[in-house]
Order: sequence, then C-alpha cells, then structure tokens
Amino acid sequence: VGDARAERSDGEIAEPGYLDVLAPLGGQLTFGSTLGYASGVALRYVGRAAAISIGATFCVVQGMAYQGYIRVDWRRVERDYLKFLDRDGDGHVTARDLDHVWRQTFDCLAFNVPAGAGFTAGLAYGLGASVGTSWRAALLTGVGGRLLL
Repeated sequence: VGDARAERSDGEIAEPGYLDVLAPLGGQLTFGSTLGYASGVALRYVGRAAAISIGATFCVVQGMAYQGYIRVDWRRVERDYLKFLDRDGDGHVTARDLDHVWRQTFDCLAFNVPAGAGFTAGLAYGLGASVGTSWRAALLTGVGGRLLL
C-alpha cells in the first residue's frame, strides 16, 4: 500500500482529502451490502421453495397413508427430525440451537467478504428486516463481537 499523499505542483505535499480516505470504505460497504442483500433475497426464495416442497411432499405422503397405500411412523419421523435440529445435544430444540444454525450460515456466507458490517446489514435487509433493524444487526455483529472478545 503506497503513500496516500500527493505532491502538488508547487512542490509541497498535499494531505489526502476526506473523499480520498472514505472512498475505499464506501466501496467496501456498498460491495458488502450488495452481496449481503442478494444473499438474503436468495435465502428468502430458497426458504419459500423449500417450504413449498416440504409441504407438498407431506400432503402426498399423508394422502397415500390415508388411502392405505403406505404406513408412516410419524413419531419416528418427529424424533429423527428433532435429533437433527438439536445442535447442542441437550435433548430440546431451543433458541440456542437456532442461533447455532444462524451463526453457521452467516459465517459461511460472510467468509472472506471485505466489508462484514455492510454484508450483515444487506443480508438482514434482504431477508426482510427494516433498514434500521438491518444496520443495528450490522453494528451488533461488527462492534458487539469485538467488544465480547
């Protein structure tokens, strides 16, 4: 990274202006928030498609079971499903389990993205949060994480 100062025509060294200093930061925030927003919208649509697929599959399976073509042990399906969702192994699906899944998803999506706060804000906004809530989430993730460490 070179010196940001430039030599003027009269031989004196000019200090960088505010725009010269803030432009790269603005570019990173815009880039990160754009990627975050696109990821949030994609996750929202994938989530809807998954919900439609799961719901349709359930309707078909339940209809076939009702007609006597197949037999489904829903208690076993529920046990296996809850075992899959129970990330901390305490035997219950709680907010901590969902937080664990959210953090894994966020860590994967934000890996090596240059502007983490912008990405977080864009992701939250793309998932449907308001602008104010999106930036609070970004600040909490960016600044709050550093305070906890």
